[in-house]
Amino acid sequence: MIQHAHSTDFCQCIQRKAPIIVLSDNYWLYFGVSQLYPYANVIHVSFFDEALYRKLWGNVSRVMLIVDNEIFIQGEWLSMLEMLEICTFIKIVWLKGDKTGAFIPLNHEKSVLVEKKSTLSVFESDLNDVFYGQGSQNVENRYPGLTRKERYMIKYLAAEHNIQRVSEQACLSVKSVYQVRSTLMSKLGFDNAYFFQLILFKNIHILFPFFTNISYSFNAQQKRENVKPVERLSRPAQERTGLLLFRRVTTAQNE
Repeated sequence: MIQHAHSTDFCQCIQRKAPIIVLSDNYWLYFGVSQLYPYANVIHVSFFDEALYRKLWGNVSRVMLIVDNEIFIQGEWLSMLEMLEICTFIKIVWLKGDKTGAFIPLNHEKSVLVEKKSTLSVFESDLNDVFYGQGSQNVENRYPGLTRKERYMIKYLAAEHNIQRVSEQACLSVKSVYQVRSTLMSKLGFDNAYFFQLILFKNIHILFPFFTNISYSFNAQQKRENVKPVERLSRPAQERTGLLLFRRVTTAQNE
């Protein structure tokens, strides 16, 4: 059982029964976290969760969020984006895997990377460090910024896996394309070129604004005082909220 001073945010969070939300399609990840923190209100939310608003009923304030890195492989962000719209987060823990790089696309100031494939004791220790305020360094300082050329190449690498065709479309030599891709992978913590380009392809609507330093409008709206709590929204209104948010993001993708 974890034992720390009750003055910390996380102890206060547990005392007030504020939730730890595990965003994952993997039930066993949720189950493991719930066993590590048996006195916390641990909630399982899938990447596209039809019961999202029922699960969040009364659980939108002072939330700890754990995001499974499989979200990048699946490319399914609707639950995540809806939670960003209506929840107030204390911390967001992004789980890092060997296929998904070491970067965070949203809410940098509250986000921390934690290795997913560590031993149970190390995983628990890492989560405790985050929850108790010891793992709060800004993730933006963990990798250098991208050059104009690298940002320019993102859209080509996201659209095409064949380097020869990328070279033709971007009007760069094959050697230059390989060099830029290698540099991008190094900066963003990727070891596998296939998964790097797959993740770009599946998540470009999320990642392109991140790479080009464009902030989504919902980030600025997250703390608006005039946003209605989820408890007050009827089911049709909840569905409209999710649909409008999805349209907002896909519109940003096409601009």
